Amino acid sequence: MASPGLVQAGATGYAVSPDGRAVASVISADHGDVVELVARNLVTGRRNTIIMATKPSPQANNWPPGVFGLTWAPDDVHLAVQFQLTAAINSVLVFDAFTATTIRDGRTAPAPCTVAYNYQCEEFDPAYLASGALTYLIQRLSRSGAASATLVAWQAGRRTTLLSFPAGAPPFYDMTAQGQAIWVNGPARPKGPWMI
Repeated sequence: MASPGLVQAGATGYAVSPDGRAVASVISADHGDVVELVARNLVTGRRNTIIMATKPSPQANNWPPGVFGLTWAPDDVHLAVQFQLTAAINSVLVFDAFTATTIRDGRTAPAPCTVAYNYQCEEFDPAYLASGALTYLIQRLSRSGAASATLVAWQAGRRTTLLSFPAGAPPFYDMTAQGQAIWVNGPARPKGPWMI
């Protein structure tokens, strides 16, 4: 076993690849004017930086954006993150950890919302299954204030609905470390008891 050592100072989020040979972290660089995602291969020393955002102006009131839920795919190459531009804009993006250079290199599933209820549609909590499918929550809010949520899996360009939740409080979910089982808790019906 290797001795402990500093991988990245000042990180606000981190994740270790499934094989334990690479790490990724979220850092704020250049005196807080740049948010970066940094991937490092601990065996070869190879490092790649993905620029997630640069501060648009000194007066920007939505700075810094949030980068949450950093998670590696089982292939030890791809990373998924939840990118929160503002409190009402959240997207799940997937990057090749060692070739992407900017947020524009991120891929996402096709837009899940139609114009009929696209008042607010957000993606949260990325996590990979052992099969390599990326799972995440999609939460929709209509103009009338009705909310609904769906847990989806995205793989090979296809999105599959795993679970749908009625209007009400958003669900929470997590999975085993190897992505072999998912648990979800949320209301069984609007304002009903929460179930797992």
